[in-house]
Amino acid sequence: MTNRDALERRQLARLNLLLTLVRENRNAFQIPRVPWHVESLDEFRSRVAFTTKQELVDDREAHPPFGSNLTFPID
Repeated sequence: MTNRDALERRQLARLNLLLTLVRENRNAFQIPRVPWHVESLDEFRSRVAFTTKQELVDDREAHPPFGSNLTFPID
């Protein structure tokens, strides 16, 4: 196993842990089309549409002070 392979395995494990945490707290908000577990980083890249900076700026202006795109409730 190369260093790159080991890094990607670690990243995938941490990504799936994060997805589990988000899934457990999602009752506070709506998340369409999120894969709750992925088998590879390539699968994640192909299934998730990333948010642009302009989308974040527009959302923050429409819903001050933090916008509506929160992973966890403010409290």
